[in-house]
Amino acid sequence: MTDPVAAAARRFRRALDTGRHISVGLQEFPRGACGDASLMLGQYLRDRGLGDWTYRTGRDPDGHTHAWLERDGTLLDITADQFHDGQPSVVLTTDPSWHSRFTPFGQPRPADLNFDGPAAGPLRADYAAAAALADT
Repeated sequence: MTDPVAAAARRFRRALDTGRHISVGLQEFPRGACGDASLMLGQYLRDRGLGDWTYRTGRDPDGHTHAWLERDGTLLDITADQFHDGQPSVVLTTDPSWHSRFTPFGQPRPADLNFDGPAAGPLRADYAAAAALADT
């Protein structure tokens, strides 16, 4: 049996891979899109009854930043493949070794689209389109 979170994450990643985005942060998906993609995925999982996730961020020794989701010791990442070091396009794991290279920064926050600002509108529009595509 397929894990429902992994299946939902794969569907959402495939939807984002279409490249039909208006948000500036998603234009080169998956490169540089980890923050926006993680927030959108967290909202998608919540909306589908697959739990509330935490948005995590970190910086590696080379100065690269990254974002992913976490819940109860499980890490979920749909943009790890942007680093070209062999990570798959969807990572669902309890093994923190790859993500531990990123020193945490910022405060963990709920992974959702409950925020305001200039990026909120385009990101919500991209979310609606991706969610609809993922659900087909």
